Amino acid sequence: MMRQFILLGFIFSFLTPIGALAIPVSWQDTWSASGSGHYFTTGEVISFQHDLSTAGYRPGIDLVTAYELDVLFSDDGDDTDPSDAGYRSEFVSVDVVGLGGTEVPSVEIGGRWPSQWQELVSIQGFINSTDDLSTFGILDIVVTSIRGDLLLLGSTLSASGRLGDDSPSVEVPEPSSAWLLMAGLLVVLGRCLLPFTRKGLH
Repeated sequence: MMRQFILLGFIFSFLTPIGALAIPVSWQDTWSASGSGHYFTTGEVISFQHDLSTAGYRPGIDLVTAYELDVLFSDDGDDTDPSDAGYRSEFVSVDVVGLGGTEVPSVEIGGRWPSQWQELVSIQGFINSTDDLSTFGILDIVVTSIRGDLLLLGSTLSASGRLGDDSPSVEVPEPSSAWLLMAGLLVVLGRCLLPFTRKGLH
């Protein structure tokens, strides 16, 4: 009797619909300022771009669903800037263009003046398929010094999502194949049950 239950289990497992599961994947792009860092002071703006296609992202095929942006700043080691007078920290804003105006408003960083510090400003979240990052694989960043002079060292964009239609996935069995498989398993099950049926008749 145990064999019958096992075979029935196989039949139901093969006939149960299996959805196609896209493989999750991640991409990362790094931008670095030249030299010891890009120096900027109060009111100055720096723009740069991340491009996930350099990490294998295929615009129009793959899809980004979430991202994390880490922008690294450092003290410039010079406390003679008049805009720094009397302060022990700087303020910056980081604008992520193309994601519906995502922005970190006036973030205070540093705070250990006059020693040289390094600090990350992180932004993360989920995005829509129509956003620039998912559509083109590109993200434009605008950094503004609200107060103080400092160095922009670099930025890292990490994105996660799924591969496009031509990526490997778990295939759904075709209905014809499923029915042929069921017929074959029923034949095997019938042969296993036949001895028990004959015993019952006798």
